[in-house]
This record gives sequence, C-alpha cells and structure tokens, in this order.
Amino acid sequence: MDDNKFRLWKLALSTIHIDGKVTEEEIKWFKKTIKSLEENSVLKLSSDQIENLKDTLKTPVINFVEEFQLLNKPADSAFVLHILRIVSHVDSDFSTSEKAMYKTLEQACLKGVDIKAIDAKTDLMEEESYHEKNVYSTNNKSSRFESIFKQALCILNPGDYKIPK
Repeated sequence: MDDNKFRLWKLALSTIHIDGKVTEEEIKWFKKTIKSLEENSVLKLSSDQIENLKDTLKTPVINFVEEFQLLNKPADSAFVLHILRIVSHVDSDFSTSEKAMYKTLEQACLKGVDIKAIDAKTDLMEEESYHEKNVYSTNNKSSRFESIFKQALCILNPGDYKIPK
C-alpha cells in the first residue's frame, strides 16, 4: 500500500483517541476495521503495515492535523473527516474536542474552495431544472399513460416552475 493510503488509515484509526478516552464501543469498531483491512485484497496491506495500524490503538498519531494536511487527495481527506464523524458517535458522545477537531479538519478540506460560487451555480442548476419542459417531460415516449399523466400534472399545477422560496 502506498504511503498516502497508509497515512489515511493510520489517521482514521487514530480518531478513537481525539476525545482523550477510548471506550469499549470504539475498541470494538477499531478491531472490526483492522479485521476488514486484513481481509481486503485490494489494499494489499503488508503484515508490517497491519501491525503498525494495530499499534495505533495504544499509540495514536501525535500531530494529527499536520499528518492530515499531508494527505494529497481531497477524497482521502474527506474520508478521514467522515470516519471522524462516525467514530465520534460510536460511543454516543460527540465531545467538545471531537467537534473542534471535526471543524478544524473540515476547514482544512475546504481550504481554497469558493463555497459561494458553488452554491450559486447549484442554485442556478436547480432553478433551470424546474423549467416546465424538464418537470413535465415524458421519459418514455411509447408510454401513453406517462404522457397523459404528465399532461394532467401540468394542468393541475400551472406556474413558473421556480424553486419555492
């Protein structure tokens, strides 16, 4: 397994330590995840890598945020963030330290992303999708039932087909 994926899994497994306590539920999740990684033929973890990951139960990643920032793929960063969210709720206690770490990692994931531009583009796409020809178009031109049904919907719901505000 390459170093980036190994770092990802080391960080993912270290999330059980974020709140300063490791519960029985988290240990159960950890062991289940390790077993899954051992059995995964796609990742091809070596026995040394598996042992190193198992050591994470007792020795977590020290510089978590710095290690997180070394992940070179946005999907990997998002995956660790997702795992943190899962692990934070395994013990039914989303602690203050877990919330703070989640926020820190989320901000690191979104660094350089123009959220307002994405929201504006998404809103425009959604608004365009509400045009009458999109809302009431017949997908199956051979279906008389669908055609009649869509026409009936159009008659029952006249309007500009804009997103409700």
